[in-house]
Amino acid sequence: SDTSEGFEWFYQFIQNNLLPPHARGWVEEGYKARSEGKGLLCEAFAGSTKTTTLATMYAYQIGLYPDRANLAIGSTEDAANDVTAKAADLIANNVMFKVFFPNVVKDEKAGWSPAGYEVMRADIPYEEWRRQNAARKDPSLLGLAYNSKELPGRHPDGMLGMDDLDNEENTTSAREGERLRNILQGTIFSRIVPSET
Repeated sequence: SDTSEGFEWFYQFIQNNLLPPHARGWVEEGYKARSEGKGLLCEAFAGSTKTTTLATMYAYQIGLYPDRANLAIGSTEDAANDVTAKAADLIANNVMFKVFFPNVVKDEKAGWSPAGYEVMRADIPYEEWRRQNAARKDPSLLGLAYNSKELPGRHPDGMLGMDDLDNEENTTSAREGERLRNILQGTIFSRIVPSET
C-alpha cells in the first residue's frame, strides 16, 4: 500500500534491515505532507541513511506507479545519478523488489542508464505498455543537477526528490545561496504537476 507502513515493510525486506527510527519519522512526515498537498524538508546528519531511504522510496513509488515519471535532483549530475543508480539497482537486481512487484521490470529497449531509467509492466504486451505511456515524455526515473539546463522541460508526475543540494559552490556566498533559492522557486518547484507530483 502507498502508506508509511507499506514503505517500512518494503524497506525492511529490500534493505535486509529495519528502517531506522529517525527515518521512520521522515517517511511518516512525508506521507502526511503529501496528504496536505505539501512537500517535506528533511535536514539530517551525514550517514543518517537519507540517500538510502530516498533511493528506496523511489524504487517503492516506481513499483507502485510504473507509469509515472520520477525526478531526482542533486547538487551535481553525479550526486543525482548516485541516487537514481541505487534505485535502479534495487529495481533490476534486488530479489525482494521482484517479490513485491513481480510485474514491474526494467525496460532496456526504452532506456536503462543515467540518461533515464525506464520500467515496464511485464503482465501486458509490450506494444500496449508503450501505447499507454506514449504521452509521457520523461523517463520513469531521471537524475539531474539543480542547475541543469534540462530541468525546464521536465514534468514529473511521480516523485520529485532533492538530495544534498547545498555544496561548497553554492554555500560560500550569499549570491550563490540566492541563486539556488531562485532556481528552486523559479525552475524546480514549477516542475511540479499539481495533485500528482
